[in-house]
Amino acid sequence: MKHIILLLFMFTFMYGTKETGINLFYSKCSTCHGTKVSLEKVKTEEQWKSTIKRMEKHGLNIKKYETEKIAEFLAERSQ
Repeated sequence: MKHIILLLFMFTFMYGTKETGINLFYSKCSTCHGTKVSLEKVKTEEQWKSTIKRMEKHGLNIKKYETEKIAEFLAERSQ
């Protein structure tokens, strides 16, 4: 059992949980609403940043780098 826990700890330490745009999008944006509409919208990165800022007024707790990664992810999908 100790070996399994140690391996899990080492794996998490080595690889961590990637804070990619898609992972942040699903973890931050899907807690309040579905993701389908957002994934279908066509916006620039700046427009997505504005949208995310508006969501902060509704209670979204998000860091600047998370906003940037999510906006980049969503804008790239729009292309």
